[in-house]
Amino acid sequence: MKHLRSNPVALSILIFLSLLFGSVGLGFFLQVNPITKPLDQGLYVLLSTHFHSRVLDLIIAPFNFNWVDWAGPLPTYLYSIILGTLIYLAFKERGAVKYAALAFLIGSIISYILTYVDFKFVFRERPFVNLPNNVGEVGRQAWEKLSSFPSGHTRETTLFTTIMTNFIPKMKWIAVVFVAFIAYSRVYVGAHFPTDAIAGIIIGYFAAKSSLLLVKSMYEQNTKKTKSQTHI
Repeated sequence: MKHLRSNPVALSILIFLSLLFGSVGLGFFLQVNPITKPLDQGLYVLLSTHFHSRVLDLIIAPFNFNWVDWAGPLPTYLYSIILGTLIYLAFKERGAVKYAALAFLIGSIISYILTYVDFKFVFRERPFVNLPNNVGEVGRQAWEKLSSFPSGHTRETTLFTTIMTNFIPKMKWIAVVFVAFIAYSRVYVGAHFPTDAIAGIIIGYFAAKSSLLLVKSMYEQNTKKTKSQTHI
């Protein structure tokens, strides 16, 4: 254990491999477990069909779909987190910009691999296929062929905000509230089961840690382990 702590690359790889197998295992467990399954379904119906309001619909809408063609698979708002972090560091702590950019890139690659593995081995049908909901036709067409497990919006939001707060610690509690909001919104709009969102938080957090450990290793090699103000 002491060796792993002193070897960020080895620890990063261990976390990544644990995520690969753990994500698949958790996906299977949530679909067949007789205790969590009915609770998951009941909470989904409650949140996706009740307590709705026009105000909340308007607040959640910008985070629900990609609004520009060039956004690709990432939700559009995530680019604001990435760019905002890099612009802030460019003015406040320029030496950390390249490490933050690298952490975002590595995190994106890890997320892509996890998405592929989960889709191939743990495809979970979207809850709106069989349960009461308010999902419109646009939402059905966008989500039905994609696995419900885990919530990609929640995973990526947790991933990128965790990296952001590593470089800008004062944003920590804002990031926590925002992740909770995104997780809730995915069930609210009927796209995911509650456990999909919870799993997204867990997976996204450790994916970020795996990415940051690799960046830490690169940083330590480049600076020869001298003290720095980069918050890595």
